[in-house]
Amino acid sequence: MIGLFTHRYDLFSKILAFCVALFVILPQVDKVSHRELQFIIYVGLVLAGLSWWFLFRPLSSWLYARFSLSADLKWREASRVSVLFSPILPHKWDAMKHVKALPVEERATAIISAANIIHCGWSQASRFERSLRAFLWISLGLTIILCRHQIPPFTWLSAIQTRLFRCSFDDKTNLILTIVPIAIAIAILEMRARSRSAMAVQDDKTNRESA
Repeated sequence: MIGLFTHRYDLFSKILAFCVALFVILPQVDKVSHRELQFIIYVGLVLAGLSWWFLFRPLSSWLYARFSLSADLKWREASRVSVLFSPILPHKWDAMKHVKALPVEERATAIISAANIIHCGWSQASRFERSLRAFLWISLGLTIILCRHQIPPFTWLSAIQTRLFRCSFDDKTNLILTIVPIAIAIAILEMRARSRSAMAVQDDKTNRESA
């Protein structure tokens, strides 16, 4: 369960997003064909993801900052600090418990400053890297759909396998063969961004020590 959420408000936000998907899918289960239901499932999952990203994720960060750290954030600020409290990779999250030692009026500023340092890892990236990151994340989602329904390029992949090896791998194997290189590319980009963020943290620490 540790890898699925960071704190209780993050868990609550993801449950709400899951409920969005159920709200879209369940009423149609007995009303449409199997093919149409699959499309509705994809729509429900996309809406759940969007609602989590733009609504429930910032809400969970606002609740965490307000009730766990006693820091009052505006909505836009809560959305920005979600990179700390509700990251894509939960095991990398920062609880920021140390800000509780600061005066209440300084806590929000400290949280936002920490989030800005992480964001700078991508703000300093080239336009190509940012575009490639978006393309890879979109590709990761589309890959599952394309493989599930054997839509090109997966049909081409199967044809190549048949020609080269006189056999074709099953859908799961093809899915893994496609996802792994995409995941590796995403990991490399994220490591480069984290490296830039770490350098920014070090520079910030150096500047504060010399001030």
